Amino acid sequence: ENSDSPKSTRLSVVPPTNLPGGFQLLVHTTANQHYWVKVPQPRVYKGESFVANALKPKPIMGRFSDGILDCCSRSEDGYCLTSALCPAATYSVLMEKLQLNWCANPTDERGASATFPIVTTVYV
Repeated sequence: ENSDSPKSTRLSVVPPTNLPGGFQLLVHTTANQHYWVKVPQPRVYKGESFVANALKPKPIMGRFSDGILDCCSRSEDGYCLTSALCPAATYSVLMEKLQLNWCANPTDERGASATFPIVTTVYV
């Protein structure tokens, strides 16, 4: 359930499991809307409801392509060769674009900037 206000949307959420404070949970509403909410400190338990500000997912900016040889169409970038020799590098760049940390959890821009060095170091 939700209530709209001019500034933000507040959602009443019942978590599916115990969650630590600060965890960002993707919530699907009955109106087929998708929002991120931040779990309050210190934690919430399965079945315990809480109210949080809804954060709309940020749109992904940039150019993505999905053709079978699209990675070679921009050969000056070296995507095809990089993907073949070090798939972790390609994977970590994509994770940064999606603002995910090295564990593939949503994070802010600062946290996402550490994804590439961590993932490639662990891979190597």
